[in-house]
Amino acid sequence: MGKCYVCSKPAKQTCTGCKEAVYCSKEHQIAHWKQHKVKCRPYEIQKNPELGRFLIATRDIPQGTKLISEHCLVLGPKTSTEPLCLGCYQPLDPETSSRCPSCEWPACDAGCPGLTMQDHHLPECIVFSRNPLPARIGRINYDAVFPLRCLLMQKKNPKKWKQLLSLESHFSHRDNTTDTYQEIEEKISKYLKENYLSFLEPGIITNTSSEVIHVICGIIEVNALEIATGDGEVMAIYPNACLMEHSCIPNVKYTFNLEDFKIYVESCDDIKSGEHLCTMYTHTLWGTAARQDHLKRTKYFTCKCKRCIDPTELETNFSTLKCISSSPLDVTEKCDGLVIANNGDENSDWSCTKCPLILSANHVSDLVSRLGAQVDAAMEEPSVGKLEKLISNLQKLLHPNHYHCFTVEHSLIQLWGREEGYLHNQMTDSLLNKKLETCRRLETITETLDPKGVRTGLYTGVCLLEESLALSEVAKRSKDSVTVEKTMRDARNALEKAKDVLDDTGPGSKLTSVINMTYNNVMNELKKFKIVELT
Repeated sequence: MGKCYVCSKPAKQTCTGCKEAVYCSKEHQIAHWKQHKVKCRPYEIQKNPELGRFLIATRDIPQGTKLISEHCLVLGPKTSTEPLCLGCYQPLDPETSSRCPSCEWPACDAGCPGLTMQDHHLPECIVFSRNPLPARIGRINYDAVFPLRCLLMQKKNPKKWKQLLSLESHFSHRDNTTDTYQEIEEKISKYLKENYLSFLEPGIITNTSSEVIHVICGIIEVNALEIATGDGEVMAIYPNACLMEHSCIPNVKYTFNLEDFKIYVESCDDIKSGEHLCTMYTHTLWGTAARQDHLKRTKYFTCKCKRCIDPTELETNFSTLKCISSSPLDVTEKCDGLVIANNGDENSDWSCTKCPLILSANHVSDLVSRLGAQVDAAMEEPSVGKLEKLISNLQKLLHPNHYHCFTVEHSLIQLWGREEGYLHNQMTDSLLNKKLETCRRLETITETLDPKGVRTGLYTGVCLLEESLALSEVAKRSKDSVTVEKTMRDARNALEKAKDVLDDTGPGSKLTSVINMTYNNVMNELKKFKIVELT
């Protein structure tokens, strides 16, 4: 019992969010929500010179707690995107596609509803239409669309424009001496001014200066989140969600409603009061040097999370090299030591764990870059023979868990069992066991780097599916009933685990369908086995 926050009468209806506010009726709870919602949320916005603004937990937050649900301030095409419809964001061929009836930019269909919607194409359509020349293929620049949508908020929605400008742009890091400034000036600022802004009547956009365009581009790069729309991608900026700071071991995850692009953020781990809410700005399955380089170029900071300051990357050796020198005990033998960075500094030397070998950061970067180019080339048209040869060469220089090896082996476990000559029933027992070992090793890596499956659920799901398929083949070859049942149960357990790490919607939906079908087949085999056993 307590006193109602609205009328002070005895009350016992507690707010389900904070468990603190008490009301005598549902009506009073609804009436008080506008005042209470800021206090109710389990986080607050704080600021310091190093991080700028960030979100910090104001109380202990259990895993699975919904933290943020909000609509975006603005959204638009992803930078360097392939041609897409500005109404629904689906990919298209601009040379054969339909056109927007008003501005003649490519569209999926002249009647696409998004072409006439305020939150999508309509605002820039009005600007595009001012140019008397039709929008020919050579004059279409999708990189300029998102910045233009931001500029149009000045008159369209001044409140959101003010919120947008309050976000970090790192403009001081992008002055006119940088390549980034020159690229934006030529590709976006001049393009907009020469093709569209110069044709506008006064007052449609209050400020069209080069400086404000550069600030907007900085805000987009630093704050925008990428959203997969099915076959395409867009970017969106959110007022609170974009304040979450980065960690390579995030404690929150987010999803999107593709109908209205609303974001939903929830805790993926227990968060203690006073801890920061962290997401991840880069790719989990990149090595530390690659992640740090990306963060420094696009977000202008160096990550100092537990994974980044550990040269072994939580003992996964995800960036570790093999020593290339001779054994210090016998020059005729190769040293079997591992080469790791001396610390988390991107410029630090790399040292062998067993011999005096030292490699400079530049030497390591060049080596890994050249090997990465080989991986990219092989992945364009992968085959079992090509990838088996590549992984053999890579593992002469790299630890088997290195992220380049991970990329190749994750494709290889899918080709084993699908490529003619390597179908599961054509594989040798030795190769079948090798597939199982590889699947389990890759699972261990993803589960260590991303224990809650926030960013690697698809990768882990694929490994578990392939493991179950290999186990089913092992069971078929066994003559021992006990081994058959145990192996099929292991296959079932792998599939159940895969279903746990995947969502039924979004990018994992197709894989989930395959896993469900495979699971049904495994269960049918187990049922048959039990009938035979009873007989």
